[in-house]
Amino acid sequence: MSRRLTPYIFAGLLGAISGVYIFKPVLEEVAAAKEIRGATEGIKSPVPEHPPVKA
Repeated sequence: MSRRLTPYIFAGLLGAISGVYIFKPVLEEVAAAKEIRGATEGIKSPVPEHPPVKA
């Protein structure tokens, strides 16, 4: 039975390790972008971007 399960366990571990290796830089980049956006979100511009439309 162990001979049947070993390839699946090995493939699962290899997939998890390679997934971390591949996606870790992407996830760190997204986290850094969220930190920057969160830090600047409270800053409001004194001048409105678009003047109000008169009807």
